Amino acid sequence: MKKTNKPVPKTPAKKAPATKQLAAKPKAKPASKPKPRKAQGQAQLAQVVAQLATSAEKLAQAADRLAEATVRKLQEQHERQDQTFKTLSESIAERTASEEHPPEVAGVPDLTTPEGANITDSTALEEYPGMPEPSEDE
Repeated sequence: MKKTNKPVPKTPAKKAPATKQLAAKPKAKPASKPKPRKAQGQAQLAQVVAQLATSAEKLAQAADRLAEATVRKLQEQHERQDQTFKTLSESIAERTASEEHPPEVAGVPDLTTPEGANITDSTALEEYPGMPEPSEDE
């Protein structure tokens, strides 16, 4: 059998224009060149981050100063309490010493009970001249 040839059309088949394909699918730009708007945003972000870092550093320094001031204040308060305690201790010691050894006043009889004497013992009263004898009903 003989092969039959189909007639070939004289005009080529229509193709979609190339510009439509380009419009539908734009070419990708290299990543190394950011858009001007994106670059501006990144610059602003970098500036904000730098300001934030500066603020954080200032805050840390302020916290350090506050901690040091607190320690100083507590130490001063502790020193004042120590001084107050020392002053009170000395005052108590002086009073105790003055009570053990009262100053002698001329012409005033010593009315303290002699050591070993019982103040309820009637014989103890005899040791004090000028003291009246207790009555029988006492």
